[in-house]
Amino acid sequence: ALGLSSCCASTLLLLASLHSLEEGSRFAQDFWAGVLHLPMLNYTQVQTMVYLAISLLGFLTIFSARTRGPFCSRRPGAPLLVAGIFALAASSALAGTDFLT
Repeated sequence: ALGLSSCCASTLLLLASLHSLEEGSRFAQDFWAGVLHLPMLNYTQVQTMVYLAISLLGFLTIFSARTRGPFCSRRPGAPLLVAGIFALAASSALAGTDFLT
C-alpha cells in the first residue's frame, strides 16, 4: 500500500506538471497559475521536480514502512538516521542546483 501511494503521488505530480507545460491549456491557466499561483515550468524544471519527488518519497517510505504504527512511534537507528539526512540533503542539493541542465 505504501509503494502504491508513492507511485500514484509521483504519477499525479508528473501528469500535473506536464499539463502545466502547455501554456494555453485550461489546466495551466485555471488551476496551476490560477488557484496554485505557480509559475509556468519548462521541461527541465519538470524533470527536476519529478526526480526530487521520487527521491524524497522513496526514502521517506522507508521511514514509514519500518514500524507498524505511525512512523514517529519509534526512533530510527543511528545508521538509518544518518543515511536519511545525507540522502535527503544530497537530493535537495542536486535538485536545487539544477544538475540536469
